[in-house]
Amino acid sequence: MTAVAIDIAAERAAVIVEARRWLRTPFHHGAQVLGAGVDCVHLLAAAFEGARVLEGIPIETYPPDWFLHQDDERLLDGSAPFLVAAPDGPELADVACFRYGRAASHAGLVVDFDSEGAPLIVHAFRGRGVVLESIGPRTGLGSRLVGYYRLRRWAGS
Repeated sequence: MTAVAIDIAAERAAVIVEARRWLRTPFHHGAQVLGAGVDCVHLLAAAFEGARVLEGIPIETYPPDWFLHQDDERLLDGSAPFLVAAPDGPELADVACFRYGRAASHAGLVVDFDSEGAPLIVHAFRGRGVVLESIGPRTGLGSRLVGYYRLRRWAGS
């Protein structure tokens, strides 16, 4: 039996294309409907599932303000089966996680880099919907960055 080689570059490109399809979709907590509503976690699932890189990502129901009242790292713990820390910095299609409130509670997908080398992410943000935004040092997101995370099967490649 031979192992099937994974074309990581092609997978990353497909995830980015899928994430960009969601631009301008309104924010809606707990939703995952292209053009109608999505939140940050469901956007990530939509990008990886739509690109056929992952299937059936389980997302537990959670209150929209959970991160204001508890220290539980629901986002990081929930993504642990799929993602690992990327200590060498972000690559395309890596996940950027941010701290709002008491825990890491927001995420976006790295889809490019700006002229200064800062990651550009697609993310679903309350009140703004799905947008493309830099997380450079002069942005509000940059000061909230927890870290970058990579798909487990891409780690070490």
